[in-house]
Amino acid sequence: MDRHRPVRMVNHLAEPDVGGCFGAALAVGPDGTIISELPPGNEGLLLVDLSR
Repeated sequence: MDRHRPVRMVNHLAEPDVGGCFGAALAVGPDGTIISELPPGNEGLLLVDLSR
C-alpha cells in the first residue's frame, strides 16, 4: 500500500480580525512540496492533477 499521497487542505480558519473563515486551498505532494495553492483571503477554484 502506498502511504505517500498528496494532501489537500481547504477552508482555513483565521483570527477574527481577518474575517474568521476565508477561502484558500493548498495541495502538498508526498515529499512536502507545495504542488499548487490559492492564497489565503482569495476566493477561487484550485484545480490540481494529483496523478503525478
